[in-house]
Order: sequence, then structure tokens, then C-alpha cells
Amino acid sequence: MWYIVLLFTFLLLIFAIFAMSVKILFKKGGKFPNGHIGKSKHMKDRGITCSVSTDARDRAKKNLNDIISEQNREN
Repeated sequence: MWYIVLLFTFLLLIFAIFAMSVKILFKKGGKFPNGHIGKSKHMKDRGITCSVSTDARDRAKKNLNDIISEQNREN
């Protein structure tokens, strides 16, 4: 009896994977959708950006202490 449940589960899993990949397999030039937050139009419209990009941008910004140090070095 357990093998029937196992077989049914396996077949259901195969069907689900196939159903999710129909567009990719049968559409010419089909590919996986880009799930990266930085590339999503809807996220950009809401002002949501990638955390890696945000961190890099914030690290590139100079804080007040750096600006004062630069001015002191120039004088």
C-alpha cells in the first residue's frame, strides 16, 4: 500500500515540475524569469532596491567626519 502512495506522490511531483516549466520548455527563447529585486519594474516603481546595491551606495557616501578630514588636509 505504501508504494502506491509513494508512486502517486512521485507522479504528482513530476507533473508539478513539468507544469511550472511549460513556458520555459515550449516557448521559443523561453527562460527563467529574473527574480532579482534590482531588475523588477514593480519594485522600482515602489522605490524598493536591492540590499546589496543599497549597501554599496551607502558605503560610497562620505560621512561628515570624512568631509571634515579632507578639508583639514587641504588647508
